[in-house]
Amino acid sequence: MIRRFHRYGLSSACIEGILSSMANCVAVMDVDGQHDEALLPVMYNDLAKSSIDVVVASRYVTGGSTGDLASNRVFISTVATRLAQSLSKTSTTDPMSGFFMLRRASFNVLANELFGQGFKILLDILLAGSGKLALKERPYKMRQRRYGESKLSAKVIVDYFLLLANHLLGRFLPLDFVCFVLVGVFGSLVHLSIIWFFLRTSSLSFLECQAIATFATISLNFYFNNSITFAYQRLRGKKLFKGLLKFFSLCGVGFLLNLSISQNAYLLVHSWVVAGLLGYSISGLWNYMCSKTSIWKS
Repeated sequence: MIRRFHRYGLSSACIEGILSSMANCVAVMDVDGQHDEALLPVMYNDLAKSSIDVVVASRYVTGGSTGDLASNRVFISTVATRLAQSLSKTSTTDPMSGFFMLRRASFNVLANELFGQGFKILLDILLAGSGKLALKERPYKMRQRRYGESKLSAKVIVDYFLLLANHLLGRFLPLDFVCFVLVGVFGSLVHLSIIWFFLRTSSLSFLECQAIATFATISLNFYFNNSITFAYQRLRGKKLFKGLLKFFSLCGVGFLLNLSISQNAYLLVHSWVVAGLLGYSISGLWNYMCSKTSIWKS
């Protein structure tokens, strides 16, 4: 039994458990009653009597079934499965399965390549394996959940796409940097929209509109970075408020940095496009590095 404090996520829990185990083979399954525990000895025999790396309990092979899963859930699962199959380079029919068994030695080879966030640990393993894992499938019929409730939420869907993005882009750019930039771009659009709205609907001056937009955008960026970009260093309680104040301070310095660099660049190249992009890029990099090292520490 491993007790985890202030560490969240199914995938990271599975990784920690597997690395802590001394067994040659390890199984991952839910304990809500949906997975058939009678398959465990069958899956173990498959690993013991062959050289395969992973046995996947699949809902989509002959003899398998999604059971009484609601039609909208089946649709979401099917779409996610098709997308995962196209990227994971494996022949498995159910890369989204939460029920599988694998050799610990095979897992150890891939451990450093895992994303380790979210709920889809099998997909994480398959993507890290890049089609090199030998697989076998066993059919299983999903049963009705007896304990707990569904984990499907907007956050789980976001985690799924972050997992895919990490394995596609992670070798080139840190995923949290990509997310930070995307949040910044979205924030810029919100910023301009707020200014436009108040200039059209109120008697406020541009400077007052700019102040309102800046406050709202920094707050929104902080929320999304805390919820998505740095989800697994997420701030809560008093740390959340302190983090927001730090974020405002850092963004203020970044804003001044932006003005200084863009002004000097404009005097040199006489191009507002080049100057603007240079100032925005360097201040954005400042905000990212300082946020990662002083607010959302690993």
